[in-house]
Amino acid sequence: MELKQKIKTIILNERRENLNNSFNELEYIRDDSYRTQRIFEISSKLIKEGYDINEIDIKGQLDKIDFKSVLSDSLLSSVKEYAIQYILKEVFGAGSGFSTTAAQFFADYNPINLLKPFKNMQTCMSNDGMPKLVDGLLEVLVRYIASNQMNNDRNDYGLNIKSISTTYGGNLLGEVIKESNLSESISEKFCKVIH
Repeated sequence: MELKQKIKTIILNERRENLNNSFNELEYIRDDSYRTQRIFEISSKLIKEGYDINEIDIKGQLDKIDFKSVLSDSLLSSVKEYAIQYILKEVFGAGSGFSTTAAQFFADYNPINLLKPFKNMQTCMSNDGMPKLVDGLLEVLVRYIASNQMNNDRNDYGLNIKSISTTYGGNLLGEVIKESNLSESISEKFCKVIH
């Protein structure tokens, strides 16, 4: 019985120490936007490792941030991206790779523009209508396929060859798609079906 208790104590101490050390990197981050992003990323990783959300001191970490300086477009975009990713993954059951990729697109997409294609043919074919949506969706699709082909984790923002090459490839092909008339052709067909 004493051995079991000793092992349990050691495991609990290691677990607590791992939890406490997981936020150590935040001490060296000066950019509050990036710091906030890392808090959510670290918390998400800890939850995946089996920690309960009540064990993780997210509020304590967030209290250290001066939110007046953080409220910028990038933070808002990160929060929207996280929310969209969570909804796609947890509510609709989408895979984590697709959820991450789609969230990156929709975080900066104006939700009102999602309704424009349904108004009439003219707004459907406007620059903010169906062509912009098709451009974004094609870019998301290309990034998702490229990431899967490279066996890259879309949730890994590390600087490694796979991440850099899929990001660069996605950006390059995204620009090619935007410069081509592919989205206009597809949009015209969709708009004709809708109207």
